[in-house]
Amino acid sequence: MSEVVFMGQTTAEQNTLFGNRNFMGGNDLVVYYVRSTVPGYNGCAAHPAGRPGCVVVRSASRWTLAHEFGHVLGLNHVSNNDRLMTGLGTFNITNPPPDLTAAESTTMRNSNLSTPL
Repeated sequence: MSEVVFMGQTTAEQNTLFGNRNFMGGNDLVVYYVRSTVPGYNGCAAHPAGRPGCVVVRSASRWTLAHEFGHVLGLNHVSNNDRLMTGLGTFNITNPPPDLTAAESTTMRNSNLSTPL
């Protein structure tokens, strides 16, 4: 992605990318793997309304996809490198696998994008 990404907003390029949802429903989460973003993020969870998903850079850490899906499901950054939602970069996770709190798990389960098992 070559356009500048702003927290919580999508660019024209993202809108085009997120339009590629072949056979996906409106509540299906998708992931797009890209070479890079500008600025250089490992991932981005901003998505157009009605097209939930995230972007993950191919060189991102193994925790980035879960971290970005956490954002899509309603989680915010925390300042703790033991936690999945660290805002300090998923390459800095010090306690693999990273933790989710009970409140974070509840938030994700209660998301309108989650379906009961």
